[in-house]
Amino acid sequence: MKFSNETIQILKNFATINPNIVFKEGNTLATMNAAKSILAKVKIAETIPKEFSIYELNSLLQILSFSENQEIEFGDKSLTISNDMGSFEYFYCSIAIASPPDKEVKLEPLFTFTLTSKDIQSITKVAGLLAAPNLSIVSKNGKVTMKIGDKKVDTSNSFHRIIGEFDQEFSADIATENLKLIPDDYEVKLSKKLASEFTSKNTSMVYLIALEPTSKM
Repeated sequence: MKFSNETIQILKNFATINPNIVFKEGNTLATMNAAKSILAKVKIAETIPKEFSIYELNSLLQILSFSENQEIEFGDKSLTISNDMGSFEYFYCSIAIASPPDKEVKLEPLFTFTLTSKDIQSITKVAGLLAAPNLSIVSKNGKVTMKIGDKKVDTSNSFHRIIGEFDQEFSADIATENLKLIPDDYEVKLSKKLASEFTSKNTSMVYLIALEPTSKM
């Protein structure tokens, strides 16, 4: 088996959420950070033949990027990754690693909006420029505004943009450090249960990201 470039890019993204991962049998990849505030799930083109765990995903990715056209064999205790020069033996993790629940999580949205790939990249850039820890979606006086800034400091530098209209007031706060998204177009759902769901409009990727305790939904 070979992992496609798309699958490699997904795994690189997952490594930013959690450095270790459990590969489940089938064609679904999922990961969750240690704080359980980010969960990501996606279907891939390949079918994993058995369940196994990897402790350092970035280490495995470096081996998979060592050369092109590498074949992967799934052994009882390790992966064999072969290329024209020889083969690597990469052992599975022997300790228990927490993995996301198999049960589907369904959110009842209070408010839904769209973020484009360009929006995602802009949010990341602006948050870096301002050293801003929060992305807030605020509904007030019939207008919904996206704000990037520091929720705890009234005089912090910030960025604002009106993104819609809504007849109820709320404030949904997301830690910018939790926005570990592959740039894409997403439908975003905000729930009263202090959770947000980012669903790709082009792939099967779904991110569930917890809202901050400062949120008022």
